[in-house]
Amino acid sequence: MPANLGPDYLSAEQEYRHAQTAPEKITALEKMWATLPKHKGTEKMQADIKKRLSQARKESQKKGAVHSTPFYLVER
Repeated sequence: MPANLGPDYLSAEQEYRHAQTAPEKITALEKMWATLPKHKGTEKMQADIKKRLSQARKESQKKGAVHSTPFYLVER
């Protein structure tokens, strides 16, 4: 079954391909998800977008907390 993707989806996909930072990728993926037609022919595309969106959100959250020390650490 064909997906019949509209111009809004295609422009959002182009934005995703050109995105450099995690917030840019997240906004482009959210736009792709919003404009994607929801029917049986696009179920795999929906799952792929959801997966990429969750990975991008995890990446954006990881960057700030990688080198921080816990607030409850008390030195002797």
